[in-house]
Amino acid sequence: MSTQPPTSTQIVHKGKKVLVYSYKGNSNKLGPVGYTYEGEKTYYSRRRPLHFFRIFNGYGMSMDVYNEIVKREIEFVTLYHEDKLYESKLSQWKHSSRWDNEIKTTEKIDPQYILPISEMKITDFQLEPYNYGEKGGERKMTKLNEYAKDFEPASKTKNIADLKEVSTEIDLIDDEFEVTDKITKQIKTVKQKVIIVDGEQYRVPNSVIGQLKVILEDNPSCKKFKVKKSGTTMDDTRYQVIPLI
Repeated sequence: MSTQPPTSTQIVHKGKKVLVYSYKGNSNKLGPVGYTYEGEKTYYSRRRPLHFFRIFNGYGMSMDVYNEIVKREIEFVTLYHEDKLYESKLSQWKHSSRWDNEIKTTEKIDPQYILPISEMKITDFQLEPYNYGEKGGERKMTKLNEYAKDFEPASKTKNIADLKEVSTEIDLIDDEFEVTDKITKQIKTVKQKVIIVDGEQYRVPNSVIGQLKVILEDNPSCKKFKVKKSGTTMDDTRYQVIPLI
């Protein structure tokens, strides 16, 4: 079964990928929970077994996520779990059951809209080209040479050193992604810190945070800084934080 999202080389998207953030699980930490594409009408989100509400036999969507994608004029929702796609109209969610999902470790309440899977279109996800138009789930076969001409790699997290300057007051966000271990061939989750600038995600190395801490201890009024990166491999990469006046 495929555990990869129906993205990158499997779907042709012309617009830029834009992440959607919310509070994840019981951690009360802000993180990416899904994404949309500029100029398109579908919201995509990966689901895990723990996201399934057995009492409702369906999946949930945080109300803050719902409000955000409404602002983006989204009309369709595609959830994916293992080898299944769950497709629906966004309008179905607001009129479904509600459930206040209390985050155990804090007093925060994460109210959600719940939609039973019986009201979704469920299809098998195959490793073949997909093209999600405004109707959210039409498959499209294409010649490899034609597809390759228009192919654009999936957007990746950039590095804070790519920015000309950074505000010290910008929100720092907990993020995670999955990679395949070269030795065990098992999928593992890697955690990182990121910031969002103009809809783009930038990774913030721990060494940068450590240097910035020292700078702020000496100069609490520092509002902006930049980061210089040197080296070309993981072993020799170094970062230098430079405060800006």
